[in-house]
Amino acid sequence: MLTGLIKAEDTADGILKKVIDVTSSTKLLSPKDLDTIKELRGLLSNFARATTLLEADKQPTSGLVIPTIVGIKKALHKVDTQHTTSVKTGLQCVIASCCNWLMSDEHFLISVTLDPRCKLKWVDAADQERNIHAMIQA
Repeated sequence: MLTGLIKAEDTADGILKKVIDVTSSTKLLSPKDLDTIKELRGLLSNFARATTLLEADKQPTSGLVIPTIVGIKKALHKVDTQHTTSVKTGLQCVIASCCNWLMSDEHFLISVTLDPRCKLKWVDAADQERNIHAMIQA
């Protein structure tokens, strides 16, 4: 929905701004509102891609859960915000609190390690890699 709104505004050369000027009534969306919507789209697009990736019917996706969470964390960190900083911080906190258990769940750790698309590419610490090897060998 946000993408459609932004696309309409960009494609129609500022159509929403023109409507506001012509009607001279209450502002529908200010330039700041449009900037906020664009930032929200940048933040939420990561979740849209993750949802699409993980809801696949014809392929196992448990091996993609941990890399997806890691990817969302990195992507959120890279998004520059001026108007939606509190939303970004809230999303980061929710991911940290709700998804933290996934990073130590044996099922997901083994699934991602045995998935040839991922293996141990997502691991960023040598001790974590050793722990996963020990878990699989046990």
